[in-house]
Amino acid sequence: MTEVIPDQTLDVRGTISPMPVVRAAKAMKTLHAGAVLEVLASDSAIGTDVREWSTAAGHELISVAEEKGTWRVLLRKS
Repeated sequence: MTEVIPDQTLDVRGTISPMPVVRAAKAMKTLHAGAVLEVLASDSAIGTDVREWSTAAGHELISVAEEKGTWRVLLRKS
């Protein structure tokens, strides 16, 4: 599998639901179509929240992974 290189990283660690997704949505508005946003979060709710939001917004959820208490989400703007 090819590694996806993000165009922008958004660090929202220390915030709780729904703020990680709210901030991700705001950041996505600044990106061009096809760009990848990396979101780093500490709230485990990001997994469920970002799946629901990305589907509703029409963006591609590339991956959601957790390592040592940090969730890394990759999203591609539609």
